[in-house]
This record gives sequence, structure tokens and C-alpha cells, in this order.
Amino acid sequence: MRFRQEKRRCDWAGCHEDGIHRAPRSADALDDYLWFCLEHIRQYNARWDYFKGRSRDELEAYREASMTGHRPTWPMGHGFSGPDWRVDDPVDILRAHPGVRNPFESAARAKNRSTLTPAERRALEKLGLDETASVAEIKKRYKSLVKKYHPDSAGGPGSEDRLKQIIQAYSDLKASGRLSAGAL
Repeated sequence: MRFRQEKRRCDWAGCHEDGIHRAPRSADALDDYLWFCLEHIRQYNARWDYFKGRSRDELEAYREASMTGHRPTWPMGHGFSGPDWRVDDPVDILRAHPGVRNPFESAARAKNRSTLTPAERRALEKLGLDETASVAEIKKRYKSLVKKYHPDSAGGPGSEDRLKQIIQAYSDLKASGRLSAGAL
């Protein structure tokens, strides 16, 4: 079945041919069309200038946007960085009800959370970590805190006491066997 095309006259002044080729009316009205015959669409296209009447700033903004296909961008390290498997639990429902399983938490982390002793929980708290911290996260946090509070680098009042607390917390976790490979 063939579709019937509406017959249009060429929009060129004085032309009586059929207008079968469409062209945008202006750069600001790209969805509003003029219809031309073959001869006049060629003339119209030869004189078409999308940037006519635009300022230098508008041209520069268009050029920069065209580098990314006119799609939004953001600096590296910002915006979408992949899935975050931690659930925001502002009222501690998951902690208050141990039987409720966090659907985004791995089975190993859930097992770890349920088997921690009070001393291990306190040690993780002193390191500024939650109960689901992995061995790698604990070690990374310990190293960064030792660098931060070491007397040679920090030197402020109380940094030595804080360093002792950090070392003691790490030692407690180590003694409990939590830092052995695969323990968490």
C-alpha cells in the first residue's frame, strides 16, 4: 500500500513547482519547515548558515558542546561512579533487627556482621569503620590513620594518644583472627 503524499507548492516566491524537499525555516525553528522544489532547495541550502546572527560566545559554547555530542559531562571522579552497594539506613532498621537481611549486602559481609564480638565492634568503631568492613578496608584505614596521627607528621596535642588507640584497635582485631586472609 502506498501512502499518499500531500501536494505542496514550492515556497520560493513565484515558483509553481511541487515542493517535495523540506528545509528548516531558521536555525531557531528547526521543526518548522519550508518546502521547495529541487532547484530551489539547492539555492536555499547554498545560502543556509546555521550560525548566522549568533555571538562569539554562542559559537564557542556550541563548539565545546559538539565535542561530546551535545551530551552532559562531568569531571573525572564526579557523577556516576558505579553501583554503591551500601544501603542508606538512617534509622538503623537493619542493625536493630538482625534477622532482616540487607539485600545489597554480600553473604560474607552479613555473616561477618552477625559474628562480631563487642570488642571487635569497638575496635572497628575506633578505626571509624562499620561492622561490614572487609580486611582490605581495615588495613587501608589503619595505614591512613597511622600516617595521619604519627607524631612525626601530626605532632599536635593528643595525636600520640589517638595513635595508641588506633594501634590497640588494630592489634585487637589481629588477635581475634579477623585480619587473617578470608576472615571477613
